[in-house]
Formats: sequence, structure tokens, C-alpha cells
Amino acid sequence: MKTTTLDLIRSVLKSDETVAGDERSRIIRLMTTPSEPTPTHSRIVSFKEAAGRLAVQRRTIYHYCRTGILERARLPGKGRARGVTELSLDSAIEQGGKRA
Repeated sequence: MKTTTLDLIRSVLKSDETVAGDERSRIIRLMTTPSEPTPTHSRIVSFKEAAGRLAVQRRTIYHYCRTGILERARLPGKGRARGVTELSLDSAIEQGGKRA
């Protein structure tokens, strides 16, 4: 983040009397602390393979996509999803295929 952007945010936070000093410091710290790099891409797992790995029917995979448990993977320029991302599938497997 540019230093000018941080200076602007600091100024706005200082002028807002509803933000306490320690909260202001925490916000700035969060903005300046480098975060973990997020993977830019994930392997696409077919709906069939995802169903096999979770031991559910394919229609359950579609339900998981609709409810946000799994992330649909679309190819650029294509309207239909080709499967789910492997990252979301691994996360679902770790959580037992369900989210609370």
C-alpha cells in the first residue's frame, strides 16, 4: 500500500472521535502487516471426482456449491462451471464435508 494512502487513512481515523487510540493503532497495524500470500489459482476438480472424494452424490456437490461450501470453478470465457476448486474441496474434507 502506498504511504500516501496510509497517511490519508491515518488522518481520517484521527478525525473520527468514535475510534479509540488503541483501535486506531490496531487498524493501522493490520493494514501495514504483510498478509500470507493467497494462492492465485487452484486445480479444478470435476464434479464427479469431488463427489467421489467426499463420498456423496453429484447432486450434493451442486448443493454444496449453491450454499457456498464449495467454490465452483469456471474457465475464462465459459459460462458453465467445469468443477470445483481443489482448495475449497480440501477445506470441505477437513471439515467433514459440512459447515456449521
